[in-house]
Amino acid sequence: MARIWKGRIMHASRLSLAGIVTLALLGSMSGAAIAQEDAEAEYAAITGTMSVVRSVTDPQIVTSPTIPQESGTGWVYEVLLQTSDPRLAGNAVADHNYLAFVPGATGGRVWSVAGRLANDGGSWLLEGQGFAQPDKAFASNNHYVFRYVGQGGYEGLTAMTLALPTGMGQWDIEGVLFPGPMPDLPPPVEPQAQ
Repeated sequence: MARIWKGRIMHASRLSLAGIVTLALLGSMSGAAIAQEDAEAEYAAITGTMSVVRSVTDPQIVTSPTIPQESGTGWVYEVLLQTSDPRLAGNAVADHNYLAFVPGATGGRVWSVAGRLANDGGSWLLEGQGFAQPDKAFASNNHYVFRYVGQGGYEGLTAMTLALPTGMGQWDIEGVLFPGPMPDLPPPVEPQAQ
């Protein structure tokens, strides 16, 4: 009888240990699945629009008889972003510097932009670069690429968007929002001799 009893205890112990190991494995697998779901939830496609709300300041313009013919600094705009992800939506204020290679209101400009987007969940530092093609009105011809770095409630997130003009002071936006920073730039690659 003692032997049967001891065997049952050993059998029960083995079942209990197997059950604990199984539960631990299932728990770690579900934890990994939850972590994967969280990462996927933070990696999001962005679509929407951007439109100029108002010009805050006019640029300081310097003209030159050479190319580039004009440069401007301190051109501050307020823009409204309406996007598919509320984390990257709201009003942004951005300062523009530019070089103009074609005189007047035609295109032929390149831009550098820095600013801040804020909403109830946090804020973003933004930087971008853009261009306006020659022989087109620059105000409806500005193409931009923006990078956003999360602050406050969005700390640890980054977004990249492409803004394509749809009219005077209006753009369609496409991009992504993702956890972590952009990868570092690789070193330049030398061309290979053939």
